[in-house]
Amino acid sequence: ASSPMGDSALRGLFGELWCLARFARHSLQAVDYWVGPDDQPQDFISARGAIEVKTTGRSPARRIMISTIDQLDDTGHDFLMLVVISALEDPQGTTIPDLVEQLVDLDVDETKLLDRIAKAGLQEEDFGEAAKLRLRVTDEFAYDVRAGFPRIVASSFSPLLPPGIS
Repeated sequence: ASSPMGDSALRGLFGELWCLARFARHSLQAVDYWVGPDDQPQDFISARGAIEVKTTGRSPARRIMISTIDQLDDTGHDFLMLVVISALEDPQGTTIPDLVEQLVDLDVDETKLLDRIAKAGLQEEDFGEAAKLRLRVTDEFAYDVRAGFPRIVASSFSPLLPPGIS
């Protein structure tokens, strides 16, 4: 309640930045593919594929919330990955400003990065408040979303929901 975005939204942003830092180690252009702040169905989209990131405060993450019917729709992508991160509160954990510093140290475009973070809802002047949420990643799972993967897409509503969906 005391943070600018709320803990749940900050946890989601943390997960996206956690992934961005991993991707940026391989390509500084990773920030260009981070489209979560643009209200795209997935958080990272490139010409070839897409990645949806879900971050939870539970470990292990047995259930996740999908916000829109398009998030796990792989139509138009060569691949779609679902990354599920368990990030638990820990006084020694990592903060969003820590992740921003890691990304800047990797040499990503700082202006672009801060613009994307602001578009996601966290202004730079609120970093101090956001730094109160310290998280430790305990689990990371990546799932290849393809035919047979339990998900809800538009075609799921006829006639019944697929197995594994509640």
